[in-house]
Amino acid sequence: MIRLVLRGVADRARPLVLSVLTVALGAGLAVAALSLQGSADRVAAEGAGVPWRLSEPPIVVVAAPEDAGLTATPSGEPARLPPATVEALAGVPGVAEMEVEAPFPAYVVTDERTLGSQTQRSWGHSWALAEAEPLTLAQGSPPGAQGEVALDAGTAADAGVAPGDRTRVLTPEGTATVLVTGIVDRDTADGHDRSVFFTPDEAAARGGDPVLAAVWPREGTDPSRLAEAIRQEVPQVRVLTGAERSEAFAPGRTGRELASGMGRFLGTVSGLVLAVAAVMVAGLLTTTVRNRVREFALLRLAGAAPGLVRRLVLGEALVLGAVAAVLSWAAGALLAVLLARFFEAMGVLPPGFEPEVGLPALAAGTVLALVVPLLASWAPARAAGRTAPVEAMRTAQVASAPLSRVRVAFGGVVLGGAVALLVVAWAAAGSRGAVVAALAASMVLVLAAALLAPVLVRGVLRLAGPLTSRGSVPFLVHREAYADTRRVAGVMTPLMVTTAVACVLLFQGPTTSEARMHSYGERLAADLVVSGAVGVGLPESAAQTAAGVPGVSAAGGFRQTVTAGTGAALTTYLVDPGTVADLYRIDAEQGAWEAFDAGGVALDAGTAGQEGWRVGDTATLSGPDGQPIRARVAVLYEAGLDFPEVLLPRQVLAPRMLD
Repeated sequence: MIRLVLRGVADRARPLVLSVLTVALGAGLAVAALSLQGSADRVAAEGAGVPWRLSEPPIVVVAAPEDAGLTATPSGEPARLPPATVEALAGVPGVAEMEVEAPFPAYVVTDERTLGSQTQRSWGHSWALAEAEPLTLAQGSPPGAQGEVALDAGTAADAGVAPGDRTRVLTPEGTATVLVTGIVDRDTADGHDRSVFFTPDEAAARGGDPVLAAVWPREGTDPSRLAEAIRQEVPQVRVLTGAERSEAFAPGRTGRELASGMGRFLGTVSGLVLAVAAVMVAGLLTTTVRNRVREFALLRLAGAAPGLVRRLVLGEALVLGAVAAVLSWAAGALLAVLLARFFEAMGVLPPGFEPEVGLPALAAGTVLALVVPLLASWAPARAAGRTAPVEAMRTAQVASAPLSRVRVAFGGVVLGGAVALLVVAWAAAGSRGAVVAALAASMVLVLAAALLAPVLVRGVLRLAGPLTSRGSVPFLVHREAYADTRRVAGVMTPLMVTTAVACVLLFQGPTTSEARMHSYGERLAADLVVSGAVGVGLPESAAQTAAGVPGVSAAGGFRQTVTAGTGAALTTYLVDPGTVADLYRIDAEQGAWEAFDAGGVALDAGTAGQEGWRVGDTATLSGPDGQPIRARVAVLYEAGLDFPEVLLPRQVLAPRMLD
């Protein structure tokens, strides 16, 4: 049996090489995805690459959010410590010293650019944070008065400044000229965010309520006992000691985006590749089985049972999978390194990240490489087992088997489903549902084309008939293909599916983005738009300044975040309620924009219906910091694609946001 399997594989080595490589690539991507995700988890668990270790204070206290659902997402915000909590912490017996940290956006502005971006933020900190890290001064001295700052070494080098120079810093209040007093030995080239250090008093005034408190015990006080006392006497806080202190403060989103997005992205890609691999393997094996009809018939004539023939086909698939599994180990390791370099160049890997290919990832790739060919060969194996012995007695090639009515019927149903999805997308044009329906329709169309491939081939060959009658070679090729359309379809289907999936992946991103921009543009009623540096934005005073320009009737901005009801996260804009009706073309389905004030909330009608909210009800939302937001439902609107589901007054949530 084993010899038969190996001989069969050797005789068809060339047709099976493509299948082996395709399965190996899909399994290798799975190995790379799991390896990179595991490496990221190890970095977080070991504390390597964390932005702030806070190793100087024995105890670090942070707020415990009521609902931590959104806080761990890339759009999450750290919960703030209320003034009463800070006062209670300072009053715990055994506390000798306490410093708080309330970061805020602070970007150094040169004549050419703003130093910062979407992937590398720039934060204003209290000098007390530098001492809690601890950081050392490479040059100069700490800031000692209002208007003085210390910069990290990377930012100072990019700005071309040294201690004693003056530079401009953009903060939520606007742009101010500051004196650089020192350079901190902390380079942005290692992946850290940029840092601008102010005096503790100025940082507290600019940053609002703190996100953490660093606590030092009195001499002779056991830190562990003090930590336990804080847990008992101060409610709604997390008390961190030891290695846990590095979890207290991570204002940047790079690590969270890596943990939440990289594994899903690579998993999706590897899943698509494996799906294409399964289709290709199934098509090639089906064609191979049809070409070996007489071989299987001779085996049956010699006394081979149907089960032996099926095991022969499955055995060949198992050999194919075994070779692909071995290749997937090398492919996975190579892809892990290449993808890590790519993500590092994109600036989305935390400092200290090193790709490691572990046994769990290799085992998963091996299982996938073995399972995919076996599943893909099940149908061809059953067909081979049903080969009648009398086929060996035929000298002429058998006629093409009739098309399966079940396959054609199922293909017609799938095609009808694709058409229905396209109709839904057309009817709901401009909405999120339209995009989802259109993307789903494209994938369903690919499935329908694969099921109806023999019918499509026959139709194309009929149309091409007059063109092939002018020469003997085209005529013979046409007649040969028309004589067995299922064989042609078996070869064509993998190529068609691969090309179609590639086109969907290439074009869905730009198409969706274009549709969103078009839809958002239709909603935007403002005549002019003013923007800041890409990924940085504008200070809060920009809208007020613009509103004071002669000739401007209304001006307003927005800050994007997320909130949540009882379901998934909701895209949310923080706006000035009085300017919404002037800046956007949004009709109120229920309520009136005049009723949208500081205590209200405007909701997408579909979202409100899912939550069971009506105009006049009190809606309870969870903010990005895990704290509740309660507001009166003032307006229900239908805004369409890429417009937020929630509009909140800026003053309700903005003071609790870092950026």
